[in-house]
Amino acid sequence: MEKESRVLDEVRVLILGEGGAGKTSLTRCLVDEKFDQDEPTTNGISIREHLIQHDDKKFTLNIWDFGGHGIMDIAHQLFLSTRSFYILVLAGGRDKHLEYWLRHIESFGGRSPVLIALNKQDINPGFMVNQRFLKKKYPQICGFFPISCASGHGIKDLKKTFIQELTSEQFTGTRWSTNWFAVKQALKELPDPCISYKQFSQI
Repeated sequence: MEKESRVLDEVRVLILGEGGAGKTSLTRCLVDEKFDQDEPTTNGISIREHLIQHDDKKFTLNIWDFGGHGIMDIAHQLFLSTRSFYILVLAGGRDKHLEYWLRHIESFGGRSPVLIALNKQDINPGFMVNQRFLKKKYPQICGFFPISCASGHGIKDLKKTFIQELTSEQFTGTRWSTNWFAVKQALKELPDPCISYKQFSQI
């Protein structure tokens, strides 16, 4: 770091929630794509890169869309981490595990910011949660947003807060050694999905 470093201009965004809540549809909204009524269910984890620019800052979002199946609960502990941005997607009648998700995020994500999207307002208008109670218990929550990915309702406000949090010092102030970036790039260019520790050490 003393020799040479630069800002890490990437943020990992993890989208969590029950199956059918609209996580993939929200992902499409975040990358400015149209809503797809016939969107297939996500199996496993879908990862997308999206470049955004805000004022004079340009950075890459790595959006991880987790499938909502029970088996994915095991995978969460492998991929949830600090210095990440979390979006918890809920839909009317699917909020019974709300605190389970928040505890899960707190356990693995520490004080990482959490945005709660109350989706499908076009089907369940007025769907809401106890914001005051949740905000007091989980202060890392940065906002509650009633939205509809289908109609676009509330998406603008959600994205505004989303961008504000992403451009905070927590994400834009992290610096890495240039050597780390070289390792990261070398790993990214490997054709193999899995390597040995010996290979990693050589890189």
